[in-house]
This record gives sequence, C-alpha cells and structure tokens, in this order.
Amino acid sequence: MPAIPPAPWCVDPDDRIGMEWNNHVISADGNTVCFMAHNPDGNEAHDNAALLIAAAPDLLEALRPFADMDFLIIGGGSEAVIAMCDRARDAITKATGEK
Repeated sequence: MPAIPPAPWCVDPDDRIGMEWNNHVISADGNTVCFMAHNPDGNEAHDNAALLIAAAPDLLEALRPFADMDFLIIGGGSEAVIAMCDRARDAITKATGEK
C-alpha cells in the first residue's frame, strides 16, 4: 500500500480565471492529493466532496480507536457497539488496504 500523504489536508480552490469552480486538495507537505474539476453550475455536492476528501486523514485517525474497542468491553459489547467497531474496521481497511 502506498504511503498516505501527511495530514492535515486542506481544500485550495482554483483561483485561475475560468477555473474558479475547481478544487485542489493539498497535503501538509504542499503536494496535490486530489484535483476536482467540474462545471461552473451547481457544485455544492462537489465542494462538499472536496471537504470530505480533505478530512480523510482526520476521519481515519478518529476511527482507529474504535477498531478494537469491542474487545475491551468486559463480557463483550452490545450488538450495536460490536457493529460500530466492525464498521470502523471495514472503513479503515477500505481507506488503507490494511487487513
């Protein structure tokens, strides 16, 4: 699995004339993680997607404590807690390719 660019990531709107509707997601080392090109009309969903991509490293780190939480609950956790932990593990695997 390739290394994940260093956090934090941020959205850097494209300020070139005629490109104002595009977004760049930039890592802490100044490299482009993602370039999102879209049309100039109705881009709220695309802007929200850029924010979600920029938050990805923070979201990944927020999930990590839940990955083994169900094993820490004395006598086992409730089905809801175990399901939450399973979803955290699945999301981490999807984001990192870890097994």
